[in-house]
Amino acid sequence: PVLVLAALLAVPAVAGANDLDNGSFESGLQGWSALNARLAVKNGGPSGARFARASRRTAGEFGLVTRPGDDLQAGRSLSVRASLRSPRALQVCVRVRERRASGALVATSTRCVRATGGWQRSPALRYATRRGGTHLVFSFFARGRGPGRVDVDNVVLNFAPLTTPPTAPANTSAPDVSGTAEQGQILNASAGSWSGSTPMA
Repeated sequence: PVLVLAALLAVPAVAGANDLDNGSFESGLQGWSALNARLAVKNGGPSGARFARASRRTAGEFGLVTRPGDDLQAGRSLSVRASLRSPRALQVCVRVRERRASGALVATSTRCVRATGGWQRSPALRYATRRGGTHLVFSFFARGRGPGRVDVDNVVLNFAPLTTPPTAPANTSAPDVSGTAEQGQILNASAGSWSGSTPMA
């Protein structure tokens, strides 16, 4: 029994599913585009066999962009993280922008940290969609003065599960009392039946 318990404890926990395709660039740059940068796929990285490198073209922010899906519901919650590497002089950032089908900006949120020069895990960026029928654009980038290079790997996007709104109670059969209403007789009562989400108050 002790050996069985030890074996069970040695099994690693299963990571949550990634809602972003090709977050570790094992399929090259499929699903990704450049933000003011030249893109290349390199061997190595903290996750899998490959990572992406963005080299700055001109002054300003530079990195990679992906757009994973369209027609989201309002109030959809998510979190996104990535492994980033850039020279110490720069900041590395994760950004989400919510846009209408027309491209008009609805809202944006960004988290940045100072680059360490080595691979570092970004803080989780959490966001909830403001409107329905929109899409999200995620950017993983660097900014600041210094050598213009940022490496990106192991991008993980997690959407919170969709929840079904509760259904209001509905009476499917009426309450009933059966029997003879006379002294000494037994009456039987039924509360009827109801449909809807439980528990019902």
